[in-house]
Amino acid sequence: MPKESNVNKYSKINLELGNIIRFFESKLQSRMCSIYKFQLLSTAISFILISYSLLIIARKPAMGYEICIYSSTPLIFWISLLFGLINGMFLLWSSIPTRSSKQFNLGFFQIIFCNILLVLLPKLKNYMLIMGRGDNADYIGYAMDVSIYDNIPNYNFYPYTSVLISQISQVLDISALEVSKYVPTLFVIIYMLSIYCWAKSFKQNQNFIVYSVIASIPLFFAWFFPTIYYMLISTLILPLLFYALNKNNDYRYRILVVLICLVLPFTHPIVSLIFLLYLLCMYIEETLSESKSHKVSLRLIMIFLITSSIWYLAQYALTKNAIEIIEQIENSLLMRSSGATTLTLATGYANKLGFLTAIRSLLIMTFDEFTYYIFSLLSILFIFKNSEKSLKSVSLCFVFGSIFYIFLFISSQAHTPYRFINLNVNMIFTPLLLGYLMVSLRKQYRIVLNLLIILSVITTVASLYQSPIITYPSDQFTSYDIYGGKWLVDSKNENIPTIGLLSPLNRYSSLIYGSKYSSIHMSSVRPWISFPTNLSSSETEIFPSNFTQYFLITEYERQAYSTVWKDVGQVNESDLAYVNSCMNVYHIYDNKEFSAYLAKSCKEKG
Repeated sequence: MPKESNVNKYSKINLELGNIIRFFESKLQSRMCSIYKFQLLSTAISFILISYSLLIIARKPAMGYEICIYSSTPLIFWISLLFGLINGMFLLWSSIPTRSSKQFNLGFFQIIFCNILLVLLPKLKNYMLIMGRGDNADYIGYAMDVSIYDNIPNYNFYPYTSVLISQISQVLDISALEVSKYVPTLFVIIYMLSIYCWAKSFKQNQNFIVYSVIASIPLFFAWFFPTIYYMLISTLILPLLFYALNKNNDYRYRILVVLICLVLPFTHPIVSLIFLLYLLCMYIEETLSESKSHKVSLRLIMIFLITSSIWYLAQYALTKNAIEIIEQIENSLLMRSSGATTLTLATGYANKLGFLTAIRSLLIMTFDEFTYYIFSLLSILFIFKNSEKSLKSVSLCFVFGSIFYIFLFISSQAHTPYRFINLNVNMIFTPLLLGYLMVSLRKQYRIVLNLLIILSVITTVASLYQSPIITYPSDQFTSYDIYGGKWLVDSKNENIPTIGLLSPLNRYSSLIYGSKYSSIHMSSVRPWISFPTNLSSSETEIFPSNFTQYFLITEYERQAYSTVWKDVGQVNESDLAYVNSCMNVYHIYDNKEFSAYLAKSCKEKG
């Protein structure tokens, strides 16, 4: 009898424990169900807000030049966009404990969708072109050349993007200019999906994959992401290439690796050179660690090196530029004067703007890079401390790639400071490094890092476009700009040169007729000298010119010098107004946003 009572007693205790467990399970399930319902509600609200903001933008497209895309775009768009990105991030975050693929897929889709809208904003606002006063206009001209002449002109040193745009343009029967507005979104999708696949290929746990995707939400490379800059497109291909390298046990991925390695030299020379450095770092790390499976072989390095060398040697200008960069680096190492480097140019810009203004602008543009760099270095310490073999090669590539980048910035003039600062190729490794760090950190520190990622999302959104926020007016080409540029290119006397302000005429001719046209008519459309400074301080109403010349002033210059750069101390608003009173200047064209002038020699002032 005592034994039976004990059995009954234990069965009652087990029954009570089972009831308690079932009670807590039901509570937990109901709570998870309520959280899931809340997330579905917030996601639905997010898409409704985005749809509403897009409707407002569609009803009120840009009618002319806008100095700031942020202030001219309805506030509801920015609120709904940030809300969508943060909501997608929390969907990803909440998919970790639930192991819910639905939450992950929905969150990932929302993030990609919001980033696509962010990059497509100029098209949504009916802008003709972003950053057209830079290389962007020439790149569109290169694509036009491929379509017009059915070949790649010899001055197009890295024709991958040109051929791509040209082929899409011909297949869809739309202009290269129109295609250029959509190509960045294609590479946003490729980049984000590649980060996911690359993280998954390391065979880490699901947390690492989710955190890596979360860390990839901010769009680095301020200013350049909405454009077709060759260096940007080349950089965005790299995560796909590294993913294929990680999967090279499968012969299909080995074929993909070889194909991308054959194409990469035709995308951008600096990115190709840095990728060669990455290959060497990975090969050395695998050799020293005596790894059984090698992702990088000497054969692959030789294939890439030979392909690159043949192309570079065939292009005289590329070879000449490479020799000049090597000479600049040599002069720097030997402490010889090597002229203006990227660093000295950056210092000059800072002096013009004022160091406090320059530092503020730099912090807004590069907060995400600084944050990710600091935590990536911390992650590398964890990786080597924990002997995480799979991510050691990523760590070495990041460290040596960053050293090489800094060295180029200090010792050469390979690119403008903005290009080096805003287009750091090594940033592609940081999502994986931060993903590993978040897996390794305790929960409270992980929350802090996620908050910093949210702050990075906000700063990348605020610096993705040129604006007075970062002390730079929006470099927007309007339809008035293009119509005015076409009129001047068609009407001007080819024997009379132009002088340059901020809108070189050769950019217009490349955009309208292709880059070959600009190359043939270089003496006519390319600026010979710069626009004179401090005109309004002159006591005589004579434009200082020793020969007859054309120049143009757009709304971009007027607003830039009257608001954003009014304290820089070079050309100012009164100088632009002064030209109308000069006796030897004739106002030959005006469409309110584009004005063309003919300035005669001082000797011909009558």
